[in-house]
Amino acid sequence: MLLSELESVQKNARYAITWKDIKTISETSRAKRIAKFGNNARHLALGLCVKYIFEDAQLAQLLLLSKETHSLLRMPIYKQALLYSQPERLIGKRKSIWKCILKMHSNNRDYNAFKAKVKEDPSLIKNVEEVIVLDV
Repeated sequence: MLLSELESVQKNARYAITWKDIKTISETSRAKRIAKFGNNARHLALGLCVKYIFEDAQLAQLLLLSKETHSLLRMPIYKQALLYSQPERLIGKRKSIWKCILKMHSNNRDYNAFKAKVKEDPSLIKNVEEVIVLDV
């Protein structure tokens, strides 16, 4: 009895996943890749290659390719840098990467407030132009 049941399960196992199921799985995995890396084939290729890059310099170069590449690949690159790093550099690297993730060093200026301030007092523009001339 047990043997016949096993044979029945093995015969029916090849029909467990249909072409419709395979197509659904393929479409969902494609949708996940597009959500993660965008529709650009170059970003997809770079995103899939990140997990095979182990040197910090090469990971940093990937971040500097373009703004779009930086925004799409930032988290996978940071994850790779933290996972595969030399133990003596891990503590310093961990602190700097978490500062980047939490955007602790980002620009916190309120440009709308500054724009309103310049509209109220146009003489500020003159002062800014003088500073630019002095710097250049």
